[in-house]
Amino acid sequence: MDNKPNRFEGLRKYLRYWKYGLALVVLLFSIKPFLFTLTLIKAGNTFKTHQSARHLTAVILQRPSAYHALTKYDKAAADRLLLKTLIISGQYSRLKSAGPSVAEMARITETYKNNPYLHTLFPGRFPNLQESRNLDDLSLDMLADSELNDLNLQMLNIGSFNSSKEFLVNLREYCRWKKNEFMALKFNEKLSGGPLAPEFKPSGTMHPAENGNLLPNPGLESQNGIVPDWVFSDMSDTKPFGPGSFTMGGDRVQGNDCLRIMGFFVGAENHVSKRARAGVWCQKSVPIGKEVYRFSFYYATGYGKEKASFFLWQNIGEHLLTHTRGEWRQAEFILDNRQGRFTNLRPLIRMWGTGILWVDNISLTTVKSKVSQ
Repeated sequence: MDNKPNRFEGLRKYLRYWKYGLALVVLLFSIKPFLFTLTLIKAGNTFKTHQSARHLTAVILQRPSAYHALTKYDKAAADRLLLKTLIISGQYSRLKSAGPSVAEMARITETYKNNPYLHTLFPGRFPNLQESRNLDDLSLDMLADSELNDLNLQMLNIGSFNSSKEFLVNLREYCRWKKNEFMALKFNEKLSGGPLAPEFKPSGTMHPAENGNLLPNPGLESQNGIVPDWVFSDMSDTKPFGPGSFTMGGDRVQGNDCLRIMGFFVGAENHVSKRARAGVWCQKSVPIGKEVYRFSFYYATGYGKEKASFFLWQNIGEHLLTHTRGEWRQAEFILDNRQGRFTNLRPLIRMWGTGILWVDNISLTTVKSKVSQ
């Protein structure tokens, strides 16, 4: 009887070590899902902020199948995140095997066929680069990200961004606008090598939008990168429009919020495609009655190649704007609608060239004074 406990002593030791071993195995297998969950939580907490894209790229890298879940919410955003993950990590085989299908990857790379990062880092793997100046939204997003400056500087040093003086000036001003002073300085060194001059911003006097304004958010103030009640109208790189590179976002000039539109490249118009153009468009049409209306706004252009204009409705026509060379100027248009020819207006202010266009204080009001017929 006294010897019975000893018969199971070895088994007890074995089971004890086996228990510790099992706990270790469970811990090891739990770390990866835990890290994935932690990264996903960070992405959710920073959604629609500058940090969210970085956390979401980490999510895709840890679990490439997450790409399919993201496409259910915003397919275009998921495509950008997938390619950004690819560019940052360089793990093409891993993402391709567990993420998008071959057909999906072909569709994505065709959409971003002019992305200089893809062509530089993965030579020969993607369709031929057609125009290095035709920067897509992913390239601009990465260029603005100061945490990717090692990669951005590599791209600049090997000539991926080398082009005309005008193109480099626009990239420099874009980086300054996005607060990436390091890359702004590097582009400036390519241009002149001297110190950075004061940032180019409009000057002059503006008056607030008029009372009785029929347009929402007349000051075009942005929230988390989105301009409420207005949308980015980008008519480029989709039929029937030709190639073009544009972006839009909030800016601050003389202590006031306004909107900035930038153009980096516009392809030549031909018999196949119309000239690319882009601008800010009222999200919804505004109903009007049988009255006289005054449409006005302030604008400023940068270097003289912006080719700015505005559009109110079909059959009213496109109205070209003169260059201001950095001075705020008010544009005004009187529409006599007493015959009821038009029932709606939907203002669109855009540019057809390259450079910078600022817009602020958009107004649509009725005119009470008599207008001759």
